[in-house]
Amino acid sequence: MVPLLESVGRAPEGRAPRNGKGLVPMSKRKKILLMLAKGGVSQAGVAAALHASKRDVSACAKAIRERGLTFDDVAAMGAAEV
Repeated sequence: MVPLLESVGRAPEGRAPRNGKGLVPMSKRKKILLMLAKGGVSQAGVAAALHASKRDVSACAKAIRERGLTFDDVAAMGAAEV
């Protein structure tokens, strides 16, 4: 599958980004995609809640519409697919 959007930040070669608890953090773009796919929140609301630009939220909304993605589709995506 072709990645929907370029990833925001990349971990060093061969390493997954990790937070202080040893967990791999969810990318901001995936959070945006999940909130949009779930529905019930405006694009402006998603941007405000996640401290993201309206341009990034709009691009994610367009990707969801063009590909007909559901919440489950987005939730199943790996970092490379996002």
